[in-house]
Amino acid sequence: MNTQQEFWYAGIDLHKKYAYVTIMDKLGYIQHQGRFNNQDKKLVPALAASQIPIQAIIESTYGWYWLGEALEHAKIPYVLAHPKKVHDVVGRKKTDKEDSKALADLYRTNLLPTAYVPTPEERSLRELLRFRFRLVEQKSSCQRRLRDILAKHNLECEYTDILGKSAKEWLKGLNLPFPYNAEIITLLNLTEHLDNSIAEYTLKVKEQSTDNKTAKLLATIPGIGEILSLLLAVEIGNITRFRNDRALSSYAGLVPSVSSSGDKTHLGETSSKSNPYIRWALAEAITHVIKKDPAYKKFYDRLVERKGKPKARVAVMNKLARAIYFMLNKQVPFKITELPDDKTET
Repeated sequence: MNTQQEFWYAGIDLHKKYAYVTIMDKLGYIQHQGRFNNQDKKLVPALAASQIPIQAIIESTYGWYWLGEALEHAKIPYVLAHPKKVHDVVGRKKTDKEDSKALADLYRTNLLPTAYVPTPEERSLRELLRFRFRLVEQKSSCQRRLRDILAKHNLECEYTDILGKSAKEWLKGLNLPFPYNAEIITLLNLTEHLDNSIAEYTLKVKEQSTDNKTAKLLATIPGIGEILSLLLAVEIGNITRFRNDRALSSYAGLVPSVSSSGDKTHLGETSSKSNPYIRWALAEAITHVIKKDPAYKKFYDRLVERKGKPKARVAVMNKLARAIYFMLNKQVPFKITELPDDKTET
């Protein structure tokens, strides 16, 4: 091995059960290639034992947290590669060996499209908030299933809240054929358990939000409470990673695609490859914002008349995302933020 190189680059193609690693020097010569079983936990010690300092490169794929934390503990610097952008650069993946080699080579030549590495604290809070989000999703799924059962029997619940006390008594009193009554009881029991779990995790979130400066700043937005503000804070992360307000809106999936042909430009659907948690939080937030902020209410009402509710909601979410960018970038509360103009319409 050439020990004169200042750094070597370890491209790690991480899978659920194993990782394939290519170690490359600064000149592009491969110093080592091999496969490591994840359960053996020998990869990080092997990198740490290298006589030449190692810079690790991992694709931002499902399950990378454990490896990132192990590298941090061993004081081995690492970056996350953006999977889609790497695919755009090198083309379709072929083999583990070629994939890991490409990661090392792209970083060595300063061509690697990187992804944001959340801090350990951000990762912890993300897990807490995302789990609560999943619990809420499961409750919503139960509600949809209850309505599906009623629809199959041409029944409609006269109560607005299908999980309210009166609605539950009504549901329990239905005399439906097998197996629907049993299914309804099971769904009601499940939602009760979910309610208890959601309340437990809501309390945990509120305990964490009191010490988060970014969450406190976002809580100055009318109608946004502790949960939405903390969710937005940890999912957005360091605001400096976004080059401008449009980049944040794009990350939230709120910027329409653009296609041009000749002198014609067409605005298409917003991207589905975005952060679903930020998009959900903004969707929840604008419900309150348009009720409490006259300017946003006026903006929303005008767009509803012109383009309908769905597009109006996306436009308001886009506008709020841009306002959040300026709030965090300038570290000012909502009321004195330099709000974006109405060019956010979609």
